[in-house]
Amino acid sequence: MKTKNKPHYLLMAGIVAVFAAFAVSCNKDDDPSLADLREDKLQYLEDSLRISDSLRLIGNAGVVNYAITVVDGATSSIFQNGSRTEDVQSALDGAIVTISQYGKTFTDTTDASGMVVFNGFFRSAVNITIKKTDYTTVSYISGVNISDSTRTGTISFVGNLIPVFPLTGNNTATISGRATIQTNLTNKTRENAPDGTKVSASINATVGSQFANRFLTKNVTDRTFKSTCGCQFVYVGNILQATYSTGIIGTVTNGSYSLTVPAAIDGLPLNLQYGEIAADQTLFETTAANGQRTVVQRAIFNDNSNTSTTPLAGLPTSSTVSVSFENGTGATALAVVSENAGTLSRINLIDDGSGYIAATPPLVEITGGGGSGATATATVGANGRVTGITLTNPGTGYTSIPTVSIISGSGATATAGLQDNGTVISIGITNSGTGYSAAAPPAVTIQAPVSGTTALGTANVDANGRVTSVSITNPGSGYTFNPTVTIAAPGGVGNVTATASGFYSGRSLSFVTVTPGSNYTYAPRVIITPGVAGQRPNGTPATAVATFDPVTRQVTGIQITNAGSGYLGVPNVTLDAGSGASADAFLTGGSVTNIDIVTQGTRYAYPPLVVIGSTTSGGGQGATGTAILQDGKIIGVNITNGGTGYTGTPDVLFVDGDNANAYATVTNGAITGITVTDGGRNFTGAPRVVISSGDGGGATATATVANGQITGVTVTSGGSGYLEGNTPGAAERFSATKGTSIDVKSGMTYVNDVYFGTGAIRNPN
Repeated sequence: MKTKNKPHYLLMAGIVAVFAAFAVSCNKDDDPSLADLREDKLQYLEDSLRISDSLRLIGNAGVVNYAITVVDGATSSIFQNGSRTEDVQSALDGAIVTISQYGKTFTDTTDASGMVVFNGFFRSAVNITIKKTDYTTVSYISGVNISDSTRTGTISFVGNLIPVFPLTGNNTATISGRATIQTNLTNKTRENAPDGTKVSASINATVGSQFANRFLTKNVTDRTFKSTCGCQFVYVGNILQATYSTGIIGTVTNGSYSLTVPAAIDGLPLNLQYGEIAADQTLFETTAANGQRTVVQRAIFNDNSNTSTTPLAGLPTSSTVSVSFENGTGATALAVVSENAGTLSRINLIDDGSGYIAATPPLVEITGGGGSGATATATVGANGRVTGITLTNPGTGYTSIPTVSIISGSGATATAGLQDNGTVISIGITNSGTGYSAAAPPAVTIQAPVSGTTALGTANVDANGRVTSVSITNPGSGYTFNPTVTIAAPGGVGNVTATASGFYSGRSLSFVTVTPGSNYTYAPRVIITPGVAGQRPNGTPATAVATFDPVTRQVTGIQITNAGSGYLGVPNVTLDAGSGASADAFLTGGSVTNIDIVTQGTRYAYPPLVVIGSTTSGGGQGATGTAILQDGKIIGVNITNGGTGYTGTPDVLFVDGDNANAYATVTNGAITGITVTDGGRNFTGAPRVVISSGDGGGATATATVANGQITGVTVTSGGSGYLEGNTPGAAERFSATKGTSIDVKSGMTYVNDVYFGTGAIRNPN
């Protein structure tokens, strides 16, 4: 290697500079006096002697031949088991090394041994920069304070071993993960961090850092490295300051990021940095002035976020739950007024009875009264009761009130028989166990019946190694008891064996015989109840339908539609065509005889109030009626009073309740109460309570009405998953799987999920 400079060159340059300065100074005055010339000459001579003496002292202090060895830090074992090692294997040739001191700069390239030597530098600090394509760039300051006399004029041999790290290839490492954030506290979901969010990695090479202690030589008494140039020893330069440039920045896309980072065979300490995010954050807030509301505020998210200002206290009682009261709408009707005496004006329902079938209402017969031709139809509600009688023809010639009969049939009976076909219908997990494999689920053994076929099942294992359920692949037959279910042990130390319980179905319906009865106008309802012996809790109810002959008006048979299961004895079978309904007829003369439905409307939960003649009275008064519902629609109006004196047609309005308000209280995800703040008006029945939410579900409730107002709401099922307020319920700080530092080894992959937390509100007002 060539000598780059000699110390005596500096001495000569200094003297030349002094005399050059003197020559220039002599021309500073076109006409100096003799005294001025003599004084100037003495000053310049004094300065020249001082500079000459300083350069001589520096030269006598000795010069330094500085050797730098550049190695591949990813594959060189520089640090191992707490101390440096001499086993440096991966020298790098072709690295460009630039050194500077006291204004002089030289550049050279490392040879095959990874070394470059610069000769003739002073015993002081030097600045070095090392660059190589696809490797980290390092700039550092190395100082040597050799303890020998500063006036010996000796040559000292100083060296440093400097690692650089590849930015590409197999000897790098990968850091990747998910990046999430909480910008919407009104739901349970963490969102993806915004696209473009930065995640970067850098080497902290400051003195005293973990990296510097591992990779940068600094001890001036360290004479570990033997000289190869025949010199006495090679001194180790003391690295005073170093900076590594990596340029590694990852960008979040669709909630994920990935970094290719430099690494070392024994571990490279890296610092991780995370970009700052500014975003709008939606959350619930409760204030005395505004009550419960959703607000949007600006928040800052970073790894130093102060979350104390996030307003998560004082949560609203209703959060995302909305409570409303609903009845059907849209029904319209027209009144019909009779001008003829001797016709029927209306039929009033006296007793609504029970057990009728809405799809096949009972027959209405009108007999006697001296007239003829009057007809009517009955309407049956979902509760099996007659809700009204609609006059379809008022008839003529009636001189007295006719008799109204509601006929549905009676007298038919039935008996049932059973068949033994006990099967295993379900298996419940009592302990999910641990350590199972979804790819190779454990064997499941089901106890055999006394007589019949043994049931078979397979275990279902989740990603956490727990048995979540057992699927029945063959239900078996002949079971009269709950079989024992055994799940094979998972193997391995510390794992827990899963356990389960089996349930059998019991017996099912085999046949039903029937006696025909009489006067049936439609097929009666078939009701099957377990009887005295009962039915297993997990059994299935049997169902059947009856057939009848409209000519003979008798029940002709029963068809089993579902044999059911779990019966412990013969069930009871009854035939119910409904009974108990009765009505009275009224004659007309200038009264409202009928109301024709123009529009049936939809989703009526209860019959609305019928108002006759609110805007157009038709000259009469006193007409009243009740609405008849079927499948949520108004299909007719039962005239309860035809009124008198009508000379024209009055209007008919259906008036429903309105203006009621309420809010829900949520505890542990379930609705525990609903408070009515305004009972509203004009409610003739209990409306549907509609509970809606962007999150939870399953809650149901019923309303109580008195004097046209909603007086209370009873929660029948609290449901689950409803938000009580902001989620999370307390501020959460920034967190990352690997934090802000990671020790990276060559060829490895590291997962570092980043959660930017709930951030810090910057404009709370």
